[in-house]
Amino acid sequence: MIQRTFIALACLTLTSILLTSAEASVIMIDDFQDGDVNLTANSTIPSSSASVTATSAIGGTRETGITYKSGPLSVRANTALEMLSFSSDTMTTGDFNLTYDANGNGLNADLTNGGSNDTLFVDLINADAGSILKVTLESIDEATSTSNSYSLSESLTGPGLAEFGLNGFIGVDPTDIESIAVNIEGAANGDYAIDQIYVAVPEPSSMIIWSLSGLGLIPFYRRRTR
Repeated sequence: MIQRTFIALACLTLTSILLTSAEASVIMIDDFQDGDVNLTANSTIPSSSASVTATSAIGGTRETGITYKSGPLSVRANTALEMLSFSSDTMTTGDFNLTYDANGNGLNADLTNGGSNDTLFVDLINADAGSILKVTLESIDEATSTSNSYSLSESLTGPGLAEFGLNGFIGVDPTDIESIAVNIEGAANGDYAIDQIYVAVPEPSSMIIWSLSGLGLIPFYRRRTR
């Protein structure tokens, strides 16, 4: 019993240390605390965009754009309640795009934070199926002054935390990023909301909790299907 208690305390202490370390290395791309926008696009006005100063955004600015694609009504984007929302009306489709490039001056950002970070996260608190989330990173090769960019996409099935490993952006230097773009190819009558975009290491707590559960140190509960 004493040995089991000691192991539990040691694992919980390790969890705390790892979580503290992970939080310390987080690079926030945007948490939408400021820089409000309210955009609408339709067949009459097929695109709308706004570049705003935003202290909550990496590089200090955020460019938001929406594009109407098809349908009888409109697509919209707005910031409210510290999140950014994008929606399309019935039988109407459109695209939504966020760009971070320090107002065209380039971010020159090390997303790895010296090597500790390896994953870009998009926290979707609302997302409809039948749509695609795409993230594009761009870096500049200083030796040749050429731009290198690469995009990764993920099909959305609902809300959740989308993860994009930095090593998956082929040819891009994550230690010297010029621009970041996040795009949603929306479904008809779709609703989407982004709470945060950030770069960090995957949270280590889940692995440790599984280990503790396997040792019988904490109970593991599985949600029963009805």
